[in-house]
Amino acid sequence: MPVGEATASRRLRQRLGVLVVAFGLLWALFLFYLTVRQRAEWEPSSAELREQVLELSRKYVRTMVREGARHDPGSPPFQGSFDLHSTLALLLNDILQRVQDLELTVTGLHNSTRVGASHLGTGIPGKV
Repeated sequence: MPVGEATASRRLRQRLGVLVVAFGLLWALFLFYLTVRQRAEWEPSSAELREQVLELSRKYVRTMVREGARHDPGSPPFQGSFDLHSTLALLLNDILQRVQDLELTVTGLHNSTRVGASHLGTGIPGKV
């Protein structure tokens, strides 16, 4: 093999190696971008979560009414409605209280990580 052909094949291998490394870096950056974008899409806000809870509660009430009407077709749809209403009121109140507590905790953690490490011990600013 002449010297000119050896250096030409060496340059070709170097160029291919650089091309493969560049492609690998671009692929890694693309995967990183997709991961960050997907994570941002999966974090709903507290208002969105509240709307989802309310919508699910409405669906639950409608389903309970339909099931109650199916079991006893001759009776009015809200027979025994006091029990249903009080149960749903307690359930919705408990869900709303848990969402508010969770929202306060998340807000406190978010604020404590933004302010600095001095507030990390309590979790919620202003509380000792």
